[in-house]
Amino acid sequence: MDIDNLLQRNILGGQEYEPLFPEVSCDKTNLGNGNTFDTVRMIKQMVIKYNHQTKEVAKLLQQSSLKETCDRIYWFLYNHIQYKADGMEQMLRSPACAFKQRVEGVDCKTYSIFASCLLANMGIRHYIRQIK
Repeated sequence: MDIDNLLQRNILGGQEYEPLFPEVSCDKTNLGNGNTFDTVRMIKQMVIKYNHQTKEVAKLLQQSSLKETCDRIYWFLYNHIQYKADGMEQMLRSPACAFKQRVEGVDCKTYSIFASCLLANMGIRHYIRQIK
């Protein structure tokens, strides 16, 4: 049994959020053979380029405190977007593409892009960091 099957969960439909995202063709950004530092740099570039895609969703998720807001972002991503482990193809997706492909699943880098875009739209200072 592979990791994707172990981590498979039932996600919510999310149809009520679909109109809040722009229509996209789901062009993916290929990471190539870069190292983790290159990946962090490319994630930051994706957040700058695509944060406008989460503007309307961010308004719905923002709460009165930072903790409640972070909990709400986690709830939204966990319950609406399936996780799928990185395969041989190392790609980055925009938030609108991630939501469009939410049933198929996206990897941790795309989750990070999505969360960072939401935080940026909420004016919450944060960092993209690599972890071990």
